[in-house]
Amino acid sequence: MFRQDVGVIWVPIACGFALTAVTVGLSLLGMRLITPLELTSWAADIGVVGGLFLATLGTTVLNVVIVFCANDRTEGRRPDVRAAFRRAWSRRGIIVRWTVLAFAVGAVLRLIERRTGPLGASV
Repeated sequence: MFRQDVGVIWVPIACGFALTAVTVGLSLLGMRLITPLELTSWAADIGVVGGLFLATLGTTVLNVVIVFCANDRTEGRRPDVRAAFRRAWSRRGIIVRWTVLAFAVGAVLRLIERRTGPLGASV
């Protein structure tokens, strides 16, 4: 698909950079806002969690966009990234719900892994 539609390959690359910037930006903002209150670690945690959630949301949206592009290609149409983003935006409610579920399950699995040591690594 990417050989024929070079524009589609830039979607995950560009958004990867943007999502990294958002994660770092929220972490720094959280640390800066709460530093005078001497709650830097909480602020950083809130910023990192917020940034990670937005990164997960961005990844989910990108997956939906790429699937729409791949679907266009398999149905014989030329993939249009803007149209795929519009179609993903029209489904934003279900995408956000799916992201909340994926983020929560991922957090629980990471917590189990950290708490149980080597046994948790098999989860």
